[in-house]
Amino acid sequence: MPAMATPSASYSITVRLEVPADPASVGRLTTAVGAAGGAVTALDVTESHPERIVLDVTCAATDQEHAERLTDALRDVEGVAIRKVSDRTFLLHLGGKIEIRSKVPLRTRDDLSMAYTPGVARVCLVIAAQPEDVRRLTIKRNSVAVVRGTQWSTTETCAGTLTRVMQGAVAVRDKRTGTNVVVRANRAYLARPTR
Repeated sequence: MPAMATPSASYSITVRLEVPADPASVGRLTTAVGAAGGAVTALDVTESHPERIVLDVTCAATDQEHAERLTDALRDVEGVAIRKVSDRTFLLHLGGKIEIRSKVPLRTRDDLSMAYTPGVARVCLVIAAQPEDVRRLTIKRNSVAVVRGTQWSTTETCAGTLTRVMQGAVAVRDKRTGTNVVVRANRAYLARPTR
């Protein structure tokens, strides 16, 4: 007999549902998930009324099809009305999962003057005169990505944002011109700042 896959957070779902407000409702839900091979990882009451309660039942599944079977198992429990099913992995990715934050604290006027105007202009002038310093003085050393065989880098300069493509192709949105530009391997595109 082949080994059963283990339920994982990678395929976890949260099912918001209504059930009758009786002491056995929660037990019927967890039993249904367990019988379908899932694991209940959280159970939260979001609303409580004399006749019905609304619950968020979070379950770990083995894959997408298994998550659908768990939803069906919950739907089959007598008295259950499913309001919404959320895939927790996709919820995590809504709006992206990476943010850009300052690496240095900016607490005073002096901090701002050194990090931005006029301090940044001094750094830009040095980079213009000594391009080899760009990796040392900017985020460039942290700005390379590989996505499905595509490799590119972006560099913030005084003249704008330079996108250089080493492999594949990258679509760049130029906010100043309102156009999308496809940059192919061994090419670069400079998106100039808006004035």
